[in-house]
Amino acid sequence: MKAKKAERETTKQRRLPARESATKKVMPDSWGLLRRLQHYAKLIELIYAVETAQAILDNPARHGETRVPVTFKGGRGVGHVEAPRGTLIHDYEIDEHGIVRKANLIVATQQNYTLINQTVTQAAQSHVIGKK
Repeated sequence: MKAKKAERETTKQRRLPARESATKKVMPDSWGLLRRLQHYAKLIELIYAVETAQAILDNPARHGETRVPVTFKGGRGVGHVEAPRGTLIHDYEIDEHGIVRKANLIVATQQNYTLINQTVTQAAQSHVIGKK
């Protein structure tokens, strides 16, 4: 009688939810291992960054005169780049003394402004205005 009771308790302890038991069969304790490996990978990246920074600081070309005489002709420069939220456009005008006289930045929020307004209006109508 005691043996059957002990066997039932052991069986209960061995039962796992289907998803968990399937994971345990495929990867017994790999999640803990993966977490530890991730920490080691971060440590290796950190060591690499420190070594690279040290090499840059020890570079003899970095020591000595770093300023180069510059003459400003003045002018205008425009650049654009793809960013995660959309295209970024920078437009600068600089005078002959190197002072920025005009700057125009067009960011993704400005480009998507109409769509953002439509979305906010729809959300307000369906969630706030429509509810009583």
